[in-house]
Amino acid sequence: MKFNPLKIKALILTKGINQEILCGEIGVTKQTLINYFNGRSKIDTTLLAKICDYFNVTPGYFYDVEEPETAKKTKKYIEQRVDELEVKLSKIEELMQKKKE
Repeated sequence: MKFNPLKIKALILTKGINQEILCGEIGVTKQTLINYFNGRSKIDTTLLAKICDYFNVTPGYFYDVEEPETAKKTKKYIEQRVDELEVKLSKIEELMQKKKE
């Protein structure tokens, strides 16, 4: 089983929050979160439990247990969805900023 940090990104976007909000809720710095996303750090069980509580998912949600080829397709799909959602969120934030002006 391999931890898939892209699933955290997907949940962030699905919930309509940003990384800073999640960091504040779970008590880590943005750099710590980025290190998990980039695979530079391994997530510890305490932090994983906080993330699970925040998003109301089980730890197993974040682990890939599929066959290697299926996992690659799933990862690619998640990456594409994350990219699409980031673009949409950026556009929404721009519109909100324009409304404030």
